[in-house]
Amino acid sequence: MANVRAIAHIALGRGYSQNERQTVLLIKKLAELGVKQMLICNARSPLVIHLKGVAGLTLLRLSGGDLRFNGHIKVGRRYPLVHAHDEEGAQWSFLHYMIFGVPYLISLRTPHFNASGLLNKALFLWARSVVCASEDIAHSVEVEAELDKVKVIANSIVAGKPDQRKVAEIRSAYGNRFIVGEVASFSNRKFGQATLIESVRILKTPIPSIVAFFIGDGDPRVLAEHASGMSNVKFLKLRYSTLREQIAALDVFVMPVNEGSEEELMLILDAMDLGVPVVTTDFAGVKTHVRDGVSGLIVPKNDPKALAAAILSLRDNPSLRDRLIANGRDEALKSSPEIMAMQYYDLYRTLLPDNPA
Repeated sequence: MANVRAIAHIALGRGYSQNERQTVLLIKKLAELGVKQMLICNARSPLVIHLKGVAGLTLLRLSGGDLRFNGHIKVGRRYPLVHAHDEEGAQWSFLHYMIFGVPYLISLRTPHFNASGLLNKALFLWARSVVCASEDIAHSVEVEAELDKVKVIANSIVAGKPDQRKVAEIRSAYGNRFIVGEVASFSNRKFGQATLIESVRILKTPIPSIVAFFIGDGDPRVLAEHASGMSNVKFLKLRYSTLREQIAALDVFVMPVNEGSEEELMLILDAMDLGVPVVTTDFAGVKTHVRDGVSGLIVPKNDPKALAAAILSLRDNPSLRDRLIANGRDEALKSSPEIMAMQYYDLYRTLLPDNPA
């Protein structure tokens, strides 16, 4: 099969979450492989900032009206394959295929997608491939969309070293105290922040220096009521530009979620990659990467005492902590950007018109 020379990506969202992070990682690694690329995106997309200066990348920023109907003439048949990274992008790709006959594939990196309705069923039907980030997502697609061409390519950790100067600044700002933290939207029902708050309350006596970071989006006022009178609980706005440094500054990364997904799983792997020991609850996909007592600690949901005991064991047992850190890093390396990019590269080769699958 021939090498992949060029590919167009389409992502029309305006946010920056796990899906966009994965898109950025893929485009950067494909650029290192010498692939000429175009990104078709919303003019207000933060992807533009995160991909500034990437070699061989052309940006087509769309604005005005319904973006699904924009840019088709400019792109034409310049690229032999289109990779759709979100739902609107998939709809754009389907229309582009109808107009110009350019094949496309769709990536589904979270379980939140709509496979019902004639249009969405057509999107999946006409796609050359549908790529899912996990077996659970793939199974849902196969059942709901009645497909047999689904492929699994796992999401990637962010990788790369954090800015150690910024990490030191964060720790210094809190007097180098014992810092635990969770990264999740401020929703206790789904992400169990109240469990960690109660654990920190329990740990105030055995670990007087404990501080808890809650890093997320949304309104933290309800959670702040749970932490009333606790000056050692801090609610921080999620900013991906500094997230790796914030995680690296933690002594323990905690994910006590009730309804976790691929987003939370990747944050756990990012923490492992940064050398931070992990305590989590059991949710879909966790045990694929977290072996209790080996690469992390798994505690029951909604159990502040068990969570507090796990955190305390990591503070008081250096050999356990070192074992989790070493094994966690090994586990995270299995989800490197290089592996993810090469899997997509090999898939592109089978899908290109000159290389029929």
